[in-house]
Amino acid sequence: MEKYSVTNAIDDKPKTGWSIAAHEATNRVDHQAVFVTKEPIGFAGGTRLTIRLKQGSDRSQHLLGRFRLSVSTASGEAHRSWGKIQEKVRALLVRPADTLTEDQKKELSKHYRSIDPGLDKIREQVAEIKKLEPKDVPTTLVMQENETNRTTQILIRGSHLNKGAEVTAGVPAVLHPLPPGEPASRLTFSHWLVDPANPLIGRVIMNRIWAQYFGRGLVETSEEFGAQGEAPTHPELLDWLATEFIRQGWSLKAMHRLIVTSATYRQTSAVTPELYQQDPYNRLPAHGPRFPIRKPRPRPPIRSSRC
Repeated sequence: MEKYSVTNAIDDKPKTGWSIAAHEATNRVDHQAVFVTKEPIGFAGGTRLTIRLKQGSDRSQHLLGRFRLSVSTASGEAHRSWGKIQEKVRALLVRPADTLTEDQKKELSKHYRSIDPGLDKIREQVAEIKKLEPKDVPTTLVMQENETNRTTQILIRGSHLNKGAEVTAGVPAVLHPLPPGEPASRLTFSHWLVDPANPLIGRVIMNRIWAQYFGRGLVETSEEFGAQGEAPTHPELLDWLATEFIRQGWSLKAMHRLIVTSATYRQTSAVTPELYQQDPYNRLPAHGPRFPIRKPRPRPPIRSSRC
């Protein structure tokens, strides 16, 4: 805590001291204090140091629980630098280099790049570039893969207390398989979704676009393409639109242009009694869409005022 910094531990004042605010859960971690002597001490033939800890605070409950003391012959500046290094980095620095893993070596390299004086100019350039970034950039939550996949089991009759066989991530067997050699992750699944061999994505998107123009989709249940949904009225047309969508590079603009310039969409919306009797919902479709034309609401006049 700023009010109770480590320097207060040796100011000989019982009302002050060093406090880490252990009542907060986030502060219940290892802490350290580095004390540097005003003048170098020690003798060439060896030195015996006697260190005595004295509780001088008037608050008897504020005591050290567990502690460890160590001394070093390094300079005071070296001690100050050592105290600023993160605990996980210090733990790596005291280990033999041949015992470090590749990830641990990368962690040390990252720390070195952050303190190397030779990179000061580059860090200043990076800081200046970051100042040019807009402050109101929208952000969104992202997901991160777990290092190990959790165990997933079938819930018998939906009960979380009655678990069945273990299952793993996969895709329906009736569709194309996941790319060989790739892990069953979200990224692999996203690639599988937009694979040209997947007929589902193109059909769903094109069916919803068709519904926007004609009032209902080629599959009337746009929200349900499974066994409980309606069968398409024109399956070959839906398949062609889906494959054309992929051929156009997933361009929605190209598919909108294709539909509105088609002879089907450009038909008149007038309908004869015979045609209405034969096809009241225009599922063929034998005439253009019949939507009520809504006039835009008039805007209120702009009034200017003088202060």
